[in-house]
Amino acid sequence: TEIALHAVAPNPVRTSTQIRYDLPEPANIELTVYDLMGRAVKQLVAGSHSSGTHSVQFDATTLPSGVYIVHLQVDSQQITQRVTVVK
Repeated sequence: TEIALHAVAPNPVRTSTQIRYDLPEPANIELTVYDLMGRAVKQLVAGSHSSGTHSVQFDATTLPSGVYIVHLQVDSQQITQRVTVVK
């Protein structure tokens, strides 16, 4: 299996959603949401995680409407995905 960042659903997000990701083996990860200017707006996960499928709540209630980038960093690998927040 491979590292995967599952599609954010629902997208667009009004208040909150679950973000799921897969790890084939234990790893140090960071899951961060960035605005389009490259500024980190939410750190969702940081640290060591076991292998398997994981899920984290993304609370978007404090963010303004717009497009954001969900960035998963697993050791030297990076996966990104766009998510739209609509109020």
